[in-house]
Amino acid sequence: MSARVVVVGGGVAGLATAYRLLAAAPGVDVVVLEAADRAGGKLQAVRVGDLQVEAGPDAFVARKPWAAALCRELGLPLQAPATHRALVWTDRGLVPYPTNAFGIPTDVEEILRFPGIPLRERLRALSDLWRRGRPEGETSIGRLVRRRMGDGVAEALVEPLLAGLYAGDADRLSVAATFPELAAWERDHGSLIRGARAALRAAERSDPGPVFVRPVGGVGRLVEALVAAVAPDRVRLEAVARGVRRRGTGYLVDAGADGELAADAVVVATPA
Repeated sequence: MSARVVVVGGGVAGLATAYRLLAAAPGVDVVVLEAADRAGGKLQAVRVGDLQVEAGPDAFVARKPWAAALCRELGLPLQAPATHRALVWTDRGLVPYPTNAFGIPTDVEEILRFPGIPLRERLRALSDLWRRGRPEGETSIGRLVRRRMGDGVAEALVEPLLAGLYAGDADRLSVAATFPELAAWERDHGSLIRGARAALRAAERSDPGPVFVRPVGGVGRLVEALVAAVAPDRVRLEAVARGVRRRGTGYLVDAGADGELAADAVVVATPA
């Protein structure tokens, strides 16, 4: 008798887990339980007028290669976003991002001219160039940028970019776990601006390619490809897992209206 694994959660993490299990052990019986009426979790799109718009992440960070590698493995062609011009919403409306690395502006004149934050905040940002201070240990993106460059840059430039990538609060996102480059810039250059400037110069010399990539047709194609690879009949939608209990050497998963599912192993791939 083949082993059965129940994966609770049909977001991209749960689907990728099921896909890997089937690839590693073709004889295993995998069932994915998803409480919503669609798979994909945070990866979803909505219609706004005549446009199909990504409602979650619209690309992957290319320097973290796992999502892009999974797309290639599934036969999904990748592309860079169509535009290299980024805009940010401010009290002055949409304004172009100044030259930056991970949201940290690099050009002094552009910082002084940037209309998205008050003049006093622009001057506060420039104090990063001579501000002394010992690098902290574990800290958040927001705390580090606020300490070095003030609230204006943290809230108008860094948070929309870096926090947006993780759909999180910059003041609760760990620098070490998300963008350790920021801590390295302060440690090695004594300034986020100088560190960001050096990173841009290094990138120009090495031509690392696009910062972001996505499947042609949108990130939803990854969900479609994973469901197809796992097999749609293994992905049960509107199936709410209500509990897991031991039974002998295995488990029983209470799947609500779907009844109880016996499992040799259970993977919980849900939001915390």
